[in-house]
Amino acid sequence: VGVLPLHCLHCVYTNSKDKQEINNLWTVLNHPETLENLKYVSKSYGSGALKAEPQSLKDLPVPEKFVKKYNLTIRKKLIYNTLF
Repeated sequence: VGVLPLHCLHCVYTNSKDKQEINNLWTVLNHPETLENLKYVSKSYGSGALKAEPQSLKDLPVPEKFVKKYNLTIRKKLIYNTLF
């Protein structure tokens, strides 16, 4: 239909005020490996569109190598790493 979304993440807030940590988090959240994991915490709509609620994003699996590389703090520990 020729329509493009203007943004894909709404209301993502951090507990940090540190600019570098926020930039690192943004980099990790936008990495293709992290984005691939959205399918585990979101609803699937037509043509591959995904919708994740803010509470669901708390369980978004983030590759451990990025947590270490960007020195991010894990706030919640499950079977996999999450950042919120």
